[in-house]
Amino acid sequence: MPFLVPDVTDENDALATFAGQQLRQMATTMQGLNAEQLQSTPTASALSLHVLALHSVSVVYNVAVWINPDHPVCAADRLPETVDLAEGVDCRRYKDLEKLTAENLISSLERAAEDAEQVLRDAVLSALVVHKPKGPWLKGDERWNNRWCALHLTQEIARHVGHADVIRETIDGGFAYQLNAQFDGTKWPPAHLLIVN
Repeated sequence: MPFLVPDVTDENDALATFAGQQLRQMATTMQGLNAEQLQSTPTASALSLHVLALHSVSVVYNVAVWINPDHPVCAADRLPETVDLAEGVDCRRYKDLEKLTAENLISSLERAAEDAEQVLRDAVLSALVVHKPKGPWLKGDERWNNRWCALHLTQEIARHVGHADVIRETIDGGFAYQLNAQFDGTKWPPAHLLIVN
């Protein structure tokens, strides 16, 4: 996966492309790990890679509903089973450990990236959001538009990609450039970066 996003054509494309890139970047941190590693909390944080992945997927669909609850991506039969739009998702309660594999988490993140891109490319960015979440961090008088929601989505996912990077490095030393190359099936470091003594 390219470390930088490709060129973009307009604002919707830029918002979609950057959100999708962050979700795919998180997917790279999952590869090659077993269920125990995915659930491990090797840092002072209580977060694990599987919690970060499932939370990020949940965020995508919650934000999609804010932007356009009638979008096909938001149809109940399309939502991943880990997403509960009414209450959010407590990823630590993910019981079906048979499904807790790197491949399944990567697949969920890839699908969420595609769906986020579709919603953001179709969004009327200046339209005000009708369905907002409730939470102790909200005053209740916010006037968000879809542009704000798109930027918030990317901000939220990017923060968690940073968490995932630190956790993955702590588990086995894997780091973003190396993991991106591995994801693409290429060698790291590239030949032009090798230093010969």
